[in-house]
Amino acid sequence: MGNERVFGALLRDLRLAVRLTQEELAERAAVSSRTVRDLERGAVAAPRASTAALLADAVGLAGRQREEFLVAARDALWSSRRAAGPAAEPHFTVPRQLPAPVTHFTGRTQELDTLDRLTRSRSGDGISVIAVVGPGGIGKTALAVHWANHRAGEFPDGQLHIDLRGYDTRSPVTPLDAVSTLLRAVGVPGKQIPTTADEAASLFRSLVAQRRLLIVLDNARGADQVRPLLPGGGGSVVVVTSRARLSGLVALDGAVLLNVDVLPLPDAVGLLAGMLGAERVAAESPAAAQLALACAGLPLALRIAAANIATRAHGSIADLVEALRHDSLGTLTTDDEQTTVRTVFEQSYRTLDAPQRRAFRLLAVAPGETLGVPAAAALLDTPVVDTRRLVRALTGAHLLDELPGQRYRFHDLVRAYARERSEVTDTRDDASAALTRLYRAYLATVDGAARLLYPERLRLPVAAELCGPPLAEFAGRDAANEWLTTERDSLIHAVPQAVRHGRGQEAWLLADALRGYFWLGGHWNDWLLTATIGHDAARAAGAHDGEGASLLSIAQAHLHQGRLADAIAAFEAAAAAMHRAGWGRGEIAARGHLGMTYLVAGRIDAARAAHLQAEALCRSTGWLQGTAFTLHRLAATETAAGNLDAALNYAWRGKQTFEALGDRHGEAHTLLNIAIAHRDAGRLGDALRTAGAALDLAVELGQPILKAEAEIALGTIHLEAGRHDEASAFLGRALVVSRDECSRLFEVEALIGLAGAEAGLGRGVDAVRTAEAALAISEVSAFRIYEGDAHMVLACAHRTLGDAGRANEHAERSHEIHLAAGHRRSAQRAAALLAALSAA
Repeated sequence: MGNERVFGALLRDLRLAVRLTQEELAERAAVSSRTVRDLERGAVAAPRASTAALLADAVGLAGRQREEFLVAARDALWSSRRAAGPAAEPHFTVPRQLPAPVTHFTGRTQELDTLDRLTRSRSGDGISVIAVVGPGGIGKTALAVHWANHRAGEFPDGQLHIDLRGYDTRSPVTPLDAVSTLLRAVGVPGKQIPTTADEAASLFRSLVAQRRLLIVLDNARGADQVRPLLPGGGGSVVVVTSRARLSGLVALDGAVLLNVDVLPLPDAVGLLAGMLGAERVAAESPAAAQLALACAGLPLALRIAAANIATRAHGSIADLVEALRHDSLGTLTTDDEQTTVRTVFEQSYRTLDAPQRRAFRLLAVAPGETLGVPAAAALLDTPVVDTRRLVRALTGAHLLDELPGQRYRFHDLVRAYARERSEVTDTRDDASAALTRLYRAYLATVDGAARLLYPERLRLPVAAELCGPPLAEFAGRDAANEWLTTERDSLIHAVPQAVRHGRGQEAWLLADALRGYFWLGGHWNDWLLTATIGHDAARAAGAHDGEGASLLSIAQAHLHQGRLADAIAAFEAAAAAMHRAGWGRGEIAARGHLGMTYLVAGRIDAARAAHLQAEALCRSTGWLQGTAFTLHRLAATETAAGNLDAALNYAWRGKQTFEALGDRHGEAHTLLNIAIAHRDAGRLGDALRTAGAALDLAVELGQPILKAEAEIALGTIHLEAGRHDEASAFLGRALVVSRDECSRLFEVEALIGLAGAEAGLGRGVDAVRTAEAALAISEVSAFRIYEGDAHMVLACAHRTLGDAGRANEHAERSHEIHLAAGHRRSAQRAAALLAALSAA
C-alpha cells in the first residue's frame, strides 16, 4: 500500500472516530467534500500543508497525534512527488533558470572535479554552499554555469539563478529584491511577498526547506547579500560567485571556498583553438601562445581577442598580437582589470563597421540590465529588421550577450567601455535624441498597457507630443501585463535616469503610469521608489500636477503597507498640490483616499470632512463618477459613526448614480454598504436581502473577489444574528475563493470572521487556531490593522476558554498595534477589553 493509501485510511479512521460524515468534515475544515472523498480513497496523494492543518484541526488533533498526522501527509506528498517527478508538485513552480553554458568552455578540470567532490560529500538533508571567488573577468560565472548545467538533473526541484550585481556600475541588488525575485521564480504571487527582507527570507526558507534545488547566486558583493537567499535544508546546493573572499559566509554559514585563477597556458590556447579552429591555431602555434600570455589567461580577454581575429577575413593571430603591441599590449599583464580589458575592447570595437559602432555606443545608454530589440530600434532610430542584424553583429563580436526571449545584455565592463566611447565620439545631441526616442516609446507603450490593465485609475494625461511609436501592441490584459513584467527592470531604472538627464517630466509621467502595475503585482518597494523620484523631479520643476500625482502614489504605497500616518500626510499634501494645479479630479481623488484613510484610523470627523469636501468639488466639476464614489465613501463613514439613517441615504444616492452611469461593479459595492448599515442598525432581514442582492450581482458579473466580499458580509450578518452554522458556511466559502484568487486581504477577513463563528459554536480551540492563521498571514503580508484585529479575536477566544493570561497578552498586543498604526476605534476596543479583563 502506497503512502497515499495509508494517509487516506488514517484520515478515514480519524473521521469515524469523531463521528463525522465526509460532508461534515469538509464543512468543519473549510474544504470541499470532494477533497475529503478523494483523499480517503487515495485518488489524491496528499493534501498541501495548509489543508492538512485544517483537517487536523477539524478532527480535534493536538500534540504528538497532530504532529504525526501532519508528518503522514508530508510523507504521502513526497512519495507522490518522487513517483511522478517534479511537475507533480501542485503549488510550487519548478524553476529552470540556468543560463545557457558558454560556448567553447575549455579547461577548469580541477575546479569542476572540486565542485563535484564538494557536492557529493554534503551530509544528509543539509545544504552545501560553495563560494567560487576570484578577480573580475576570470571566468567564475562561466565555470559555475557550465558545472550547474551538467548537474541540473540531480536537482529535481529545479534550478535558480540570479545576478546580484555586486560589482556592477549600478547598485547591487538588495537582499529584499533578491529574495523577492527568487520567491516569484518558485511561484509566489507578488502580492504575497513580504515587504521586509527578514520576512521574505523566512518565507523562502519555508518554501524550499524540504526540496533539492541548485541555486546559483552570481556576482555577490558580500556575505550579507547572500545570507538571506540560503535555504534552510533539504539537500540543496548553492554556488556563489564573487570577487570578494566571502570569509563571513565561510565562518558563519559553512561555505567552502573555491578560488579560480587565470587559465594555464595550455587551456588558454585550447580556448583559442575552440573558437578559431584547431587547425588555424596549430598553424600559428607560437603566435597563439603569445596571445594567450598577452591576455594574461583571462577568459574574457581571450574570447574577445579570438572574436577580433575571426571577424578579419584575411587577418592572422600574429597580426592581432602585433596590433596589441602597438596599443600597449603590456597593460594586459597589470592588476588593473578595467584598463587591461579596455584595451581588448578597443581592438574588438575597431573591427566593427560604422553602423555597428554607433549601435554599440548608443545601446549602452539604455536603462536597466537587459534590452529587447524594439527598444533598441527606438534608441537607434532604425527599423527592427536592421536593428536585429546590428545586435547579432555585436553578439558575434562578444560585445553583447544574447538572452532568452530575444533580449540582450552588456557585460558590465563592456557597457562601461561603450559609454566611454559614446562620450568621446557622439555629440550630446546624439545621445539626447536617442534617449528622447526611447522615453517617448516607453511612455506610449506603458500608457497603452495602463489603459488595458487599470482604466479606472485616475492618471496624469500623457500629451501626444511626448509619445512616439509604441514598442508593442497588446491583444489583451495578459499581453500588457507580460510586457510590463519583461520590461520592469528597464522601466524602473528609466525613472532615475530620466532625472539625471534633465528629463523630469518623463520621470514623473512614467512613475505615474506604472502605479497601477505596481499595485496589481504587489511591487511595493519599486512603487515607493519610483513615486518618490517622480515627486522630487516634479517639485523641482514646479509642476504641481506631477507633484500631486506622485504624492497620491506615495500615499497609496504607504497605505497598502499599513503606514497610516505617512499615508495621511502624503494624501493631504497631494490634495494641496492638486488644488494648486487646478486639477479638480485629482483633488477629488486625493481627498477621497484621505477620507478613507482617516476612517481606517478611526478619525470619523476628519473622514467626513474630507468626503464632504470631495462631494462639493464633484458638484462644482459635474463629475458623476466621482460623485458616486464619494457618496459610497460617505455611507461607509456614517456607518462606522453609527449614523445609520444618514449612511443609508448616502448609499441609496450612490446606488442611483452608479445605475445611471451603468457601473454595476460600483452598484454592488453600494449594496454591500447598505447591507452593513442595516446590519449595524439591527435590521438583519434587510441586511441579508441587500447583501444577497450584492452576491447575485457579483456572480452575474463574474467577479470572484467581489463575490468573496459579499459572502464575508453575509457571514458577519449571520454571525450578528447568532446563526453560527450559516456564518461559518459563508465565511468558509469566502475563504476558499480568497485563497484561489490569492487575495490575502479577504483571506484574513474571512479567517477573522470564521474564528468568531467557531467560538460561537463552542469550538474555542478551533477559533484560536483560525485566528492564529489570520495573524500569521497578517504578519507576513504587513497588514498591520488586521494583525491588530487578529490579536483582538485571539484575546476574545482565549477569554472564552478561561485563559485570562493569554487573553490579556493578545489584548495588550492589539492595543499596541492599533495605537502605533493610528487606528483609534480598534485601540479603544482593545482598551475596553483590557479593562474588563482587569476587573474580572
